[in-house]
Amino acid sequence: MRSRKVKAAPHISKYVWSSPDSWKTYVSDEFYSLLTNLVTEQRWEIYRDGADAEVLLFVEEYEPLLKNVDMLRRKVDVLVIFVDDLHWHNAETWRMKLEVFKLESVYVLSTYAYMAQKLYPQLASFDRWFWLPHSASERFQVTLNDSAVHSHVLLTGALTPTWYPYRALVQELGHDGELNVFNIAHQGYDARVIEADSANFIQASHACALAITCGSRLHYALAKFFEIPALGQLLFANSEMVPILRQLKLEKGVHYISYNAHNLVQTMRSVTDVSGPAFLRMRQKAQAIVLQFHSTAKRAAQLNDIVSCIRRNKSYKRMLKRQCHRWQFEGEHVDNLVLDPDMHLLLRHKRKIEQ
Repeated sequence: MRSRKVKAAPHISKYVWSSPDSWKTYVSDEFYSLLTNLVTEQRWEIYRDGADAEVLLFVEEYEPLLKNVDMLRRKVDVLVIFVDDLHWHNAETWRMKLEVFKLESVYVLSTYAYMAQKLYPQLASFDRWFWLPHSASERFQVTLNDSAVHSHVLLTGALTPTWYPYRALVQELGHDGELNVFNIAHQGYDARVIEADSANFIQASHACALAITCGSRLHYALAKFFEIPALGQLLFANSEMVPILRQLKLEKGVHYISYNAHNLVQTMRSVTDVSGPAFLRMRQKAQAIVLQFHSTAKRAAQLNDIVSCIRRNKSYKRMLKRQCHRWQFEGEHVDNLVLDPDMHLLLRHKRKIEQ
């Protein structure tokens, strides 16, 4: 009996609006790596003005999309915008983002799609929103260092108290001598950073077995939640992020250690004082998950799958939701996530009272 050949899915013409040079300007080389992979591995192309396309992707380019949307509706079947930060710093930015998100012809891929309902309650529907989480770029994908130092916890990145209250508190605890904290000034690691500086940053980080971060006031599953395990480090994550990390196949106590406002010091000390095989296994398991599911190459393939699903099913709203649902995040998962914007000050005040 002859075996039936499986018919390959028809090729969908997909384009990126911006040029590779602009990809290098993002805060991390993660997006540069992801978009480069789209072109080199997923058969995407750079958009040519006026060309017809089945899919056209904008990367945080709100103004060009708004300026050209009428023309593009006639030329492009599916318009997509990739959004990293959902927040805004002024009313003008908020209005521009909201205007884009209201366009019924535009689909949104966001690293923090699960926060959209909280930040944009003005939107009538979130059916066109899809979750494309952050990922770890190639430079963070290294062999686990089983002789890395456990005597201190690594802290990097922005330390603004009102934005990253836990990071700021850890820094103060380090200054006060209550925790052994190793801080590396973050020189940035976008695609323009001198390779030697980038290598030094990775090497210094790789020498530390423990690293801490938090999801900011907005519970963002930042790139650090993937870069730290990719480096083979033991991740300390604030407990508000537990339900979000679970959706990413990262389980508390299996792949990372969680902390909160009440047990931060105790949790840090319990691990920096002990460097047993259990913590090594946790590092190994977390690194394996990130390399399997959360590399930039995997994320590029995921992006490609999402827009292909949208393209095939966009004409039937019910079919779109049924076929593409696995890339959407239900907002109720984060309804109870609250972090006081002044948590840093509250924690310091609480510690002084208890002493």
